[in-house]
Amino acid sequence: MKNTFTFLLVIPLLLNCEPSKEQLCSKMDDSIRKHYEDMAFKANIPLKIFDIKTVDFKMVGQDKVDSLTHDRYSNMMNAFHQAFLATNEVAKSKIELMKLGGEINGKASEYDKNRVDESLAKLKELSDSVNYYVRLDSLLEIKMKARKDDPKIYYFSKTFTKLTADNKNTLDTLYYVLNKDFKIITH
Repeated sequence: MKNTFTFLLVIPLLLNCEPSKEQLCSKMDDSIRKHYEDMAFKANIPLKIFDIKTVDFKMVGQDKVDSLTHDRYSNMMNAFHQAFLATNEVAKSKIELMKLGGEINGKASEYDKNRVDESLAKLKELSDSVNYYVRLDSLLEIKMKARKDDPKIYYFSKTFTKLTADNKNTLDTLYYVLNKDFKIITH
């Protein structure tokens, strides 16, 4: 009787078990693989996946996702700012050449004016891009400061990735954020 009672107590425990770490890692691997396959299909590029293996993960909240998004915004702002500085130097050179051509010929050529206008338009485009990411980052900071609690609802995986996409090899340990349904969160 005692064995039957113990057995009846153990059955519900066995049926309600949480998935093991290996099972969760396997689900993450499948999702990451599918993500790469979908991205390659959409971009119409060849993809060969040699290995995707999640070696570890931890649970994180929205603050971690927002922190990663902030890092991406900072990188984008920096890239556009550097491009702005380089384009600004080119524009200055074109303006000087246009002025010099105007002094020599009595007026600047249409060609020189168009080149300067193109550079100025590119500067405006780059400046707008920097400002766009500054605004996004500011809104993100406000959202982060207003957050009262931060439940750990995302998987933050550390995944060994070995693949070739569009003839470019990747062999690295990469980090991914996945939701509870194992869908990759792009940040």
